Amino acid sequence: MKHTTHDFSITQETGGAQSDSTIAIVVLDGFSTLSLGAIVEPLHFFRKKFPSIAPKFLLVGGRDKAVRSQSGVAFFCDETLAEFSLRLSKRNGVLAICFCCDSYQRLEESSDILSLLRRSKRSGMALYGIGRASWIFAKMGLLDGHKATTHWSSLVAFSESFSDVSARNVLFVSNGSTTTCAGELAALDMIIHSIAKISREAAQYVCNQLLISYPRDPDIRQPGSQVDRLRHVPEALRAAVRLMSQNIEEPLSKEEIANTCGTSVRSIERQFEVHLGKSPMQFYTSLKLERAYELMSQTNLPLREVSIASGFRSFGNFSKQFKREYRCTPSKFRR
Repeated sequence: MKHTTHDFSITQETGGAQSDSTIAIVVLDGFSTLSLGAIVEPLHFFRKKFPSIAPKFLLVGGRDKAVRSQSGVAFFCDETLAEFSLRLSKRNGVLAICFCCDSYQRLEESSDILSLLRRSKRSGMALYGIGRASWIFAKMGLLDGHKATTHWSSLVAFSESFSDVSARNVLFVSNGSTTTCAGELAALDMIIHSIAKISREAAQYVCNQLLISYPRDPDIRQPGSQVDRLRHVPEALRAAVRLMSQNIEEPLSKEEIANTCGTSVRSIERQFEVHLGKSPMQFYTSLKLERAYELMSQTNLPLREVSIASGFRSFGNFSKQFKREYRCTPSKFRR
């Protein structure tokens, strides 16, 4: 798929729109096609209907203009990183840069990307980190003392890795000129909110074109983990599951859970069996294993620390439960 330059647009969160300004979207191999589309499509309709108030944008690749998404779709960007860096040195109207990539590791491997981030931050340019691009923002200290988010599948690991950042399970978070977004369709909500800051009429027009009733608020939880998928069970059961998810490292007893939820142990046990097909402690173990899986996949924490952070009383029990769930030992999984 070949992309050619079009007059798409986005606005800087901290300022008004300028039709002669530009936002650059840095697209690296392994990016999410859905995330990119969620940015591009609303901006296309915005620019098409309101050209006088909608800035332009361009796609920036890595060392080459050709990039490939995680689903295998090929794109041809407008400029390479080197060409875009030259553009920046001439100060020709770039207000914001959005990073759309597969993981923070890929960003770390590129000195060009790090250099671009440092220059952008010094100049006060707006920065958008989509999905796991939030990791590199945090690693560079751009999020210290601030709230931030990333995709739910790596949020726990993100929180463990960056203690100076307040990790939030939400769609997107803005801190002045820096915005982090969970990615995928959350990028669509972020862009529509940005457009609304310029023109509510334009935002409504974009929603109508994309068949969207209304954009989600930024503080809505990401619908990803086991906890967030339980929307049609009794409130007492949801409360119990939320309580478990908030107390992974130091698990609660059935009695403590029941007392906090204002019900009996027998009632909690019955609701778990009826609606989830598991006992409370079996479900608790599944939550702990989910936490361990995230930490092992996204961090370099020693396995014994992963075991402790996931609420297991002994490494032997952790290894046994992990092997039963994932059909391999923790050490083999890490390798």
